[in-house]
Amino acid sequence: MSVDAISSMTDFMKKSAMTMSGSILFLLNLIFNFLFTTIQFKLRNFALAAVDVLAVWATLVWALVAIWPVAPWVAYLNLPYLAWVTFASVLQITIVLINRGSSQRI
Repeated sequence: MSVDAISSMTDFMKKSAMTMSGSILFLLNLIFNFLFTTIQFKLRNFALAAVDVLAVWATLVWALVAIWPVAPWVAYLNLPYLAWVTFASVLQITIVLINRGSSQRI
C-alpha cells in the first residue's frame, strides 16, 4: 500500500469515528427530548424536567461540536434548534424557580 492510500484510509477512519460519535450524541439528544414530555406532563416533576432539558441542550451542543469538523453544514442547520432548546431551558428553569415553594401540583 502506498503512503497516500494509508493516509486516506486513516483520514476516512477518523471522519467515520467522528460521524459515529456525532450520530450517537444526536440519538442521545433525541432520547432526552422524548423523555422531557413524559417527565413534564405525566410525572409533573418540574425540577427533573429542568435537568432533562439541560441534558437535551448539553447533548446538542456536544453533538454539534463533534460533527463540526466532518460536516459543518449539519451544525449550521441545527442552530435554530439550539436557539429553541436554549429558550425552552430558560423557560423550564424559570418555571422551577417560580414554583419552588409551591407544593400544589398543576
